[in-house]
Amino acid sequence: MRVIDIENITEAMRDDTRFVLRCEEVFHDKISAAAASILMNKSKKPLVCLTGPSGSGKTTTAMRLKARTWKTSA
Repeated sequence: MRVIDIENITEAMRDDTRFVLRCEEVFHDKISAAAASILMNKSKKPLVCLTGPSGSGKTTTAMRLKARTWKTSA
């Protein structure tokens, strides 16, 4: 588990554009890793479920996973 202190977050947010781009980059990397795992295990685990509270990004994550898995498997 990675621990990030509030000072690092505050410093990173001083450049809004850079902060958002870095967050998008991290999200993209996580989606890529999840898509690779899904594709590698699809014969054993053909169903993927996303859970979380409203507004947590389930639909966005599902759409990006779909795009990534379709692109990779095609």
